[in-house]
Amino acid sequence: MTSIRRIAAMVLIALWAFVPARAADTVAATSGNVFIGSPDGRSFFHDGTWSAVAFDRDGDGGVDRVEITNTPSAGFPKPFVFQTDEPGRNITVGTYNVARPYERPGKNLLAFSLSSLPCNPYGDIMSGFTILAADFDLSGTMPVVRSFAARFAAACAGYEGPIYGYVAFNSDVLPEIATADYASSRRTLTLRGPNIALADTILIDDRPFAARHASDGSITARKAKLADGAHAVKVAVNASGYASPEFTLRTGPVETAPFARSRLKINAEPGNFVGGPGGVYRLVKGRFIMTVGDFLDDGQIDGADLSFISADGASRWYLALLPVTATRNFEIGFYPDATGMPVVEGHPGLTISGESRTCQDQIGFFTVTEYAVETTNAIDQLRWLGVRFDMRCNFNSPPLHGTLEYLAAPLPVIDRIVFQSATRQLRIEGRNMSSVLKIYIDEQVFDPTSASPDVLVLDRFDLLPGVHSIYVGTGDTFVSSRPIIVRG
Repeated sequence: MTSIRRIAAMVLIALWAFVPARAADTVAATSGNVFIGSPDGRSFFHDGTWSAVAFDRDGDGGVDRVEITNTPSAGFPKPFVFQTDEPGRNITVGTYNVARPYERPGKNLLAFSLSSLPCNPYGDIMSGFTILAADFDLSGTMPVVRSFAARFAAACAGYEGPIYGYVAFNSDVLPEIATADYASSRRTLTLRGPNIALADTILIDDRPFAARHASDGSITARKAKLADGAHAVKVAVNASGYASPEFTLRTGPVETAPFARSRLKINAEPGNFVGGPGGVYRLVKGRFIMTVGDFLDDGQIDGADLSFISADGASRWYLALLPVTATRNFEIGFYPDATGMPVVEGHPGLTISGESRTCQDQIGFFTVTEYAVETTNAIDQLRWLGVRFDMRCNFNSPPLHGTLEYLAAPLPVIDRIVFQSATRQLRIEGRNMSSVLKIYIDEQVFDPTSASPDVLVLDRFDLLPGVHSIYVGTGDTFVSSRPIIVRG
């Protein structure tokens, strides 16, 4: 099989799975956050002219900065910049978890002009990137980019996010690991993800296993006896010498969430202005939007902003927590002497407002009772957060007491995409799918015809020849999958 077009009844895109290497592509796509007045999360760049520049800034003979720029026929150039300032590290295949949108000694750099993140660039941005491919010609006086591919994520506290991105310059199709499942009773590891069927070898802690291919597009490694704990998993294509970035697989008992859903409870004594006339609120039915920040600039979460919007949109509450003192990140414990924003140096931060009511000179304290994070798409994201808090207005008002139980919605993950040309049906297979998600294809939005936890279906659709960007997310993109590039 040398071309998708030779399949008459069914065109298997499957994230390019089952398709041999073909002409390399140069594209960029983003998904996720859409800032007010800017469609940043729905961007797809394929046409226009492209340029790539590499730099050896420290003179060690490698490449530590790559700039990929798309110049459309109309509009301004769109650069994507990836740089490492980690001592002794050059741009190679791998993950770079802590990045900033500005140059800073010892920090990685991630910058892209299609979105100027509307937050403090010197503290509250969580961003990182994963290099999928990096091939350079180092024979001349300046390094030259032969091919390059990367994924990235960027978010900032106080704004919906994050933005996920994919950039490729003259890059062939590459397998990636999206999800991994280990069956200890059968000693079998199953991997799914973009182009995963192109891999012929699975590396578990650098031990090679032959990849067995299944009809659903997954691959498995058998006779893999793994002890409980963390394991480094890669996939490889031996013919090209490609080995994917590491995927961390955790085996053994699974940590479960301490609560079943998000809820916010507030009990304000009479006279607390933020509490208003209601006094007691039990907020469950609505949307909980959580963003996190990194004010200590160490790649760990040390700030959280929660917005609650009731199901009818009539009630809105906001809670900001900043446990940072001189060196403290989020951890379970008691945080006394908290002040409102802006935070007084050496004090934690606590700000509460609700239904357009706020007050000056907020003081109080809070206790983090439950807390868990995971690193997803190269940035730390909250899994859950439990907090008890107490706040007074103007230093001496009656108190407002409250508790927060926040459980993050699991992000949708696309494993593969199948398009049936005969029936004009597009199937998006993965995890954490639901009927509340929409399908984004080349910046256009579609409602799925049907939905299940594993599949979204779009009927009566024509996927034209060429390269396309596809992802899924909520209509306002508070929850989004990574963009996947497919060929029609």
